[in-house]
Amino acid sequence: MTGNQHTLNSRLRVLIAKTFKAEKLYSSLVKTHPSAKLGVVALSHLANDIRSKEWQKMHEDLRLGLNSLLRLGQTSTIANELEVVWTGFVEKLEESLADLQQGERALREACDRGEYSTALKISAELVRHKARSQSCKVIIDELKSLLESSGRVVSDCKQEQGLRLTQRMATNGVDSGKSRACASTQIKQTSGSKIVPFAPRPIKRESDKPSSG
Repeated sequence: MTGNQHTLNSRLRVLIAKTFKAEKLYSSLVKTHPSAKLGVVALSHLANDIRSKEWQKMHEDLRLGLNSLLRLGQTSTIANELEVVWTGFVEKLEESLADLQQGERALREACDRGEYSTALKISAELVRHKARSQSCKVIIDELKSLLESSGRVVSDCKQEQGLRLTQRMATNGVDSGKSRACASTQIKQTSGSKIVPFAPRPIKRESDKPSSG
């Protein structure tokens, strides 16, 4: 095994371990709440459950994708497939942002018609789409860092695509850095763990906290 291959495999295993730990921690945040006591507090719990499930699901997808790379031999092959995984999460982020925009329009229309029960259902879906977009952005950053550390340069076309997505996220009020920090705080408060799945990156702007809708 060459030095570069050993380094990439080592970093890949570290990321898999971090991803698995994050997946389990987010899973532990999902709680079951009595539907008979539906109210503001219960709705807040529901929103947190939706967020936690999405973060868990995205980390599960990442872990499965990275595990499949360990069976590959050559470093160049691993790097190529790692970029495929990265592209997959970019596509998921694009879909989530599109769903956010469509859902926001549907929410406004439901409120204009006075259909508040429909608006509540749409709001729950918006929470899910936003959580997915936040988790995808965090994962995209991690994969890009891993690619660059292995000497792989993300193409200018994909760099531009990433910039457009970041701008769209800002337009939709999505900040992955703030979400990452808040999620880590929520994990500490809920499970007593001091483990931070992914180290926080610089935060450029404020966004919603996990405890809010």
